[in-house]
Amino acid sequence: MVVSQKNIFRYLSFSSNHPTCHKIGTIFGLVDRAILLSNSFFYKKNLELVIEISLNNMVPLKMIFDHINKRIKNLAVNRIFLAIESNNSNMKMKRQ
Repeated sequence: MVVSQKNIFRYLSFSSNHPTCHKIGTIFGLVDRAILLSNSFFYKKNLELVIEISLNNMVPLKMIFDHINKRIKNLAVNRIFLAIESNNSNMKMKRQ
């Protein structure tokens, strides 16, 4: 994940008065950047960085792992669905 050194840890603090859904959205956004914008070779390093950033913003550890796991499962399901959908459309084109 490409980050500038100026604002590496400047995200929504867990102790802020923002709704919980915004805090969860911040975690999802970080996970999306770590997974979707990088090569699979860097997934582990990028997810470690997501955990470090979240901990520095006072997010509880259980919440971090719960929502990282949810987002990764969601991304995996979407990729499988897109692969199946792409395969089906290729088969339809071959039949025509």
